[in-house]
Amino acid sequence: MDERVADTPVAPQVQHFPCVVYETQKKMDDYQAPDMRYGDLNAHRLMTYYGLTDVSTLVDPYTLQQLPGNSVHVPVYQPLPKRVTLSRGECTRRMFNEMRSLSHMPFSLYGPYRYVINEMIDHLQYGHGQVFRSPLLNQAIKEQITQDSSADNTLKIIEKVLDATIVKSKKTVPTSFKTHMQERISGGRLPKFDRLEDRANGLGITVHDTWATYITITSVVFSTTSWKASVHYRIQDHFGLDDDDIMNWEFRQWRFFRLWFVLQRYSAMAHRPFITEMETTMEIAGTL
Repeated sequence: MDERVADTPVAPQVQHFPCVVYETQKKMDDYQAPDMRYGDLNAHRLMTYYGLTDVSTLVDPYTLQQLPGNSVHVPVYQPLPKRVTLSRGECTRRMFNEMRSLSHMPFSLYGPYRYVINEMIDHLQYGHGQVFRSPLLNQAIKEQITQDSSADNTLKIIEKVLDATIVKSKKTVPTSFKTHMQERISGGRLPKFDRLEDRANGLGITVHDTWATYITITSVVFSTTSWKASVHYRIQDHFGLDDDDIMNWEFRQWRFFRLWFVLQRYSAMAHRPFITEMETTMEIAGTL
């Protein structure tokens, strides 16, 4: 008579932390993205294909000549002032200063984040493409998540999914929760600065949308009657312009962006765009 082994239920595997529960299709540290190009266009291409002839009010970036600020008002019977040819470094310096002077109106008018754009312009000028980090932007990300009262707030989604999947009698989290978590977060709203107020508080011009987001549950701790989890957001954006940006009239109409594009993409200037990295850790909790 054959012996039969009774089927025994397999205990669910326990998830260990930290655990990445969500990541965008776009990857971190992507230096091959279109908006990370620099120094790849010559003067002829910039002027003809992109139509960037009116770039600066102070200098001509292609001839390095200083522009007469009041030439429009000079009577026709008077000769125009003699143009002065500047060094490449001086021409670039004046363009960056002009870009700074245009950064606050209307993009960064009020609030604690209005001067971050100045730091980022400085970094574009002197940072040589190094990653940019700012405690203020970390704070802004945290505030955006905290103040988002919508049902598709990713932190609220994580809290609900985690609370529903915790095996409360055993105080464990099964590995199966991760797949469900990824699906739910994909339908949520990731932190970004595309709200109406971000157009004038300095966050729209510095970050606006984001490139890549990784969300990690770093720990889940149980007590007698409750659980508590730490959720870490790591977010990257690119401070750079691609072709679609400058060909879009919403950007192109502003001299600020025309200066930026030429400073970044003109082969004679080639200032490197950079990755802006933001992070914050939030806590969520529930009862057993």
